[in-house]
Amino acid sequence: MVDAASGLAVELPVVARPQGRRPFLVDVFLRLFRHKPLGAVGFLLILLLLAVAAIANFAPRLIPYGYNDQNVSIRLQAPSRAHLAGTDKFGRDVFSRVLHGARVSVAVGFGATAIGVLFATLLGVLSGYLGGWFDTVLQRLVDVVMSVPTLVLLLILVTYARPGLVTVIWALGVSIAFRASRIIRGSVIALRGAPFIEATRVCGSGPLRVMLAHIVPNLFPLMIVIVTVDIGAAILAEAALSFLGLGIPPPLPSWGGMLSDRQYMLQAPWLSLAPGIALALTVYAWNMFGDAMRDLLDPYLHNTGSP
Repeated sequence: MVDAASGLAVELPVVARPQGRRPFLVDVFLRLFRHKPLGAVGFLLILLLLAVAAIANFAPRLIPYGYNDQNVSIRLQAPSRAHLAGTDKFGRDVFSRVLHGARVSVAVGFGATAIGVLFATLLGVLSGYLGGWFDTVLQRLVDVVMSVPTLVLLLILVTYARPGLVTVIWALGVSIAFRASRIIRGSVIALRGAPFIEATRVCGSGPLRVMLAHIVPNLFPLMIVIVTVDIGAAILAEAALSFLGLGIPPPLPSWGGMLSDRQYMLQAPWLSLAPGIALALTVYAWNMFGDAMRDLLDPYLHNTGSP
């Protein structure tokens, strides 16, 4: 460019274009692998679990045997090259049943948590935003439900319904919903008095629009934390129910159900070794991943300055 006063060429400074921000989930996972290595390990184990569940669901032929293929001539056989984790009392391959059991655990974990978080968000947002007598009545109901131990509540819900995978998922979802609704209600009460919420009310937005357009989107980080923390608890609760004989009915394999065969525990200890390791690693992975996501996303930890 030529300066009109001096007639000399003037070089204009080059202004760098501002780079776009990374998507929210991409940024979260980059921070996860950078700052929370145990959480990253848990996340990789979860991906492995999802891959096994997908294979069991969509490509069962890739698994050595069917989960209910019986051969009593090789019952209670020790681990070998043909049967990596041995066989059970019906001659079924334990390793194949453990792989198929991953499908059940994934379905229970995601299904129960999705139902629980959905109802928890509905109850928590309505209770926290509307307040008044509605909040009082609903919170007393939540207090009553939370006063009952979780396992006892699950036993009550499962006993009076038809046993099956769907029943277990709904029972676990109900138990998660009441507990998580209290957490969401606290966040809604904090958001209700925020300046931007007051501004939307002044602009004429009704309660429904405020809740759907402004309250719920700000709850997404908290909802992610609840999901990642509660999936591991749901899988462990399903294993406890199946261990007691009130969970997934046979012959569908469940890790808790495989652990319940106490009659042959001393004679064939490998019957509990493979499902026990699978259950322990899965719950460990979800706990580590959930704790890492809580540290990264929970607004309460950031506001109080916790690490």
